[in-house]
Amino acid sequence: MLAMCLSTPTKIALVGDLGTGKTTFTRGLARGFGIKKIRSPSFTLINIYRGEKNLYHVDLYRLNSAEDIYSLGLQDALLDPDGIVAVEWAEKGGDLIGDADVIHVRFEHSRENKRTIYFSSTGEIGERALRCLAEKLGLTSSS
Repeated sequence: MLAMCLSTPTKIALVGDLGTGKTTFTRGLARGFGIKKIRSPSFTLINIYRGEKNLYHVDLYRLNSAEDIYSLGLQDALLDPDGIVAVEWAEKGGDLIGDADVIHVRFEHSRENKRTIYFSSTGEIGERALRCLAEKLGLTSSS
């Protein structure tokens, strides 16, 4: 549902421990854009899926320095006016990802093999997308 609410460009910062659902979330996002199959970027670090909206799926887990992250070319993805950039382990991206116009998605393990996902945003693009998502999920009142 979130895919239907996103405009471009949008940055999505995905944060959470291993196995909390960051890649699964991005797969669902890709399906929302009509992308049938995505690969985990754990070893390729960045996968690009071109379409009406370009989806950049980035994994910073194996990167250890700002130099590594800059050499990845993430800044080019972040500047694509037709791009949605989903960054796993976004906390490693720091200043490069920035904090303006970002949708933050935090994943946590909870009891009984369940997960909890928290959404927040900065800037108008993210706020608009999360309001749209809340409406689609029926989480807003019509009064």
